[in-house]
Amino acid sequence: MAPIATADAIDRASTEARHEKRRRLRELAHWYREFAERAGNPVIWEARLRTAKELEREADTLKEGAAQGRETGFKFPQEYSEIDK
Repeated sequence: MAPIATADAIDRASTEARHEKRRRLRELAHWYREFAERAGNPVIWEARLRTAKELEREADTLKEGAAQGRETGFKFPQEYSEIDK
């Protein structure tokens, strides 16, 4: 019989995936900043820097979401909520 996935295992996988995505976004931001320096055109330079900032902002948003704790999205049906009353 296959093992049942626990909430901790799911959280751990989710956290690792979020961490990897943040790392990749920051890596891409770094790449855009490096190539911005090589741009001969100020419009391209500015666009690359703007893209880098957007990538960093998205990575920060993922970090903030992780700091706020996980939200499962699961809601008990209304009839179960009323049992405790």
